[in-house]
Amino acid sequence: MLSALKNDKAIRLALEKLPSGLTATYQQILASTLEHYPAQIQDIRVILQWLVCSVEVLSAAQLAEAVAIFPEDDILDFDAVSTDPEDVVEPISQLVLLERHENGTTVQLNHFSVEEFLLDESMVTGPLKQLHVSLEEAHSTMAELCLQYLSFSNFSTMNYAGAPSHPQHRVIQEEKARYSLLRYSTLYWQLHLRCSSLSRDSFIQRIVPRLGWSLNAEDQPNLFRHWRAVVNQTKRCSHSPICFAIEMGLHHVVDLMLPKVLNVNHVFTDGNTCLAAAATGNQVVIAKLLLPLGADVNVPVGKKMLTPLHIAAERGYADMVTLLLSAGASPHAQSDSISTPFYRAARSGDIEAMKVLMENGSDTNASTWDNWTPLMEAVGHGHEKAVDLLLSFNANPRVRTVSNFTAIGLAGRLGFESIRDKITKYLKHTDESGLESLAT
Repeated sequence: MLSALKNDKAIRLALEKLPSGLTATYQQILASTLEHYPAQIQDIRVILQWLVCSVEVLSAAQLAEAVAIFPEDDILDFDAVSTDPEDVVEPISQLVLLERHENGTTVQLNHFSVEEFLLDESMVTGPLKQLHVSLEEAHSTMAELCLQYLSFSNFSTMNYAGAPSHPQHRVIQEEKARYSLLRYSTLYWQLHLRCSSLSRDSFIQRIVPRLGWSLNAEDQPNLFRHWRAVVNQTKRCSHSPICFAIEMGLHHVVDLMLPKVLNVNHVFTDGNTCLAAAATGNQVVIAKLLLPLGADVNVPVGKKMLTPLHIAAERGYADMVTLLLSAGASPHAQSDSISTPFYRAARSGDIEAMKVLMENGSDTNASTWDNWTPLMEAVGHGHEKAVDLLLSFNANPRVRTVSNFTAIGLAGRLGFESIRDKITKYLKHTDESGLESLAT
């Protein structure tokens, strides 16, 4: 503001009226914004919501698309998007930091105290209440807009049936370059929905109309396949609608979809059952809903033939492990490589999961087809506390793999000196014979 003044008198008067403290500074800036941009208040509100709640740093182009979308839109109208994306943040230029890169301009709030000010409840009753940011409402708005974006007819003519191909990959890359919000909407709509804390009635009113491409994927197959093709380029997740909703913990979505599932133990095309998806996402509450419906805790899924207990153990989800065991999951189940859930828990290094499995009769030394043991898994991943626990369970360090490795030799090869020393000490206390040969 000072740098824009034209003469010394104006600068002197402005200096005399400088606000005292950050709160007063932000109040004055936003009051000036409301005064000078009365027709853009809604756009400014949307931009502030996105800057406060976004999962990653946003670009000016993404914000330009966000403010160009209206609730009744069913297509992205590029004529409504600002030709210069930086223009949309001009009204709050004093509150943001712009960084210009080869691929565009990124926008961030220029200090964490700006976010604190915007979230402060004292704004709700003040003159700046129109610009107050409520986290729950902001997440609801962002989830709604992301889902609306994914349902645009711009993407309804795309046909992504079949396996991914190089031409498909190229088309999606071109799409993400053209549609600035496509990648963000694809990856994060479910996170904003989960953070929104919408009531069931609000969910049905605001979200369901935008979510038809997933709730009724069979009626809008191209939109669903398009979303799946975009998400496939970034991360691996469940891609059948019900399994995705379960894995992400989208409770309202699950409530709507679950009654349509004729067989709760059906293995979907993405290789998941409902319970396997719950185990993958550590969704204990949803798993508790599935079990009374007849979900089988011992159905193996995927190429590796892992049971839900294998999955939960490998990810270190002790509460899920406990629930599955209480529902009758076998601690002795074997995958295609003959690994047990306890073996998978040793890979994760989660102490609580290992203890629960041990208390339920797991074999500490159960080996795989190539004679790798849980101790070797813990050593190979550098889980020192898990190694301590396994040795206290009398895990056998003397076992050799088919490739002639031992746990102590593996620790030495990987440079885990403290783990090697612990195993050496354990061996000295139990049996000194053959110690030298085991260190190879």
